[in-house]
Amino acid sequence: HAMVCSPGLVAEQKVDSVGIGTLVKSAEERVMLSMEDRVVVGLDDNRSVKTGDRLLVAREGRRLIHPRTGQSAGRVLYAVGLLDVTDVQARVVQARVSYSCGPIGLGDRVMPFTPLLFPEEKALQPARRSVSGIVVDSLRGEQLMGLQQMAFVDVGADQGVALGDVFALQRPNRPAPTAAG
Repeated sequence: HAMVCSPGLVAEQKVDSVGIGTLVKSAEERVMLSMEDRVVVGLDDNRSVKTGDRLLVAREGRRLIHPRTGQSAGRVLYAVGLLDVTDVQARVVQARVSYSCGPIGLGDRVMPFTPLLFPEEKALQPARRSVSGIVVDSLRGEQLMGLQQMAFVDVGADQGVALGDVFALQRPNRPAPTAAG
């Protein structure tokens, strides 16, 4: 589930160019789609797929605002399912929903699916460098977060962060005032 349904963050200026096509029709004339439904995808100009390809279905989500700068940190891109391509005729693709993370809808975008490779066997080791950043927001805007909730942080590859890195979050706290003698 995590390998398919993990959301991402897309730069504001790139959100309109995400994907290679759009879900345009359900074979059964449904509005909300789920596993085993048959769908039609319209490909964008100069895009192609072939029978047997897997496509990720994604939906643009809310804008995240960086708490310090007040600027857009990007838009959440929710992964909502997987399609298996069953037939291709020019720019019209027939596909079957093979996995759904939630309701899939007409107008959702599609893109080639590349599974995330979680380094499950990676042994935790002390960091060799210091990385400093802040939590920009949580996945659904929760103010309080706990175990296995997703957060967006303002660090990345430019600071040497890679897939599988583990972070310890710290909240700066002032020392408690001492009682006068």
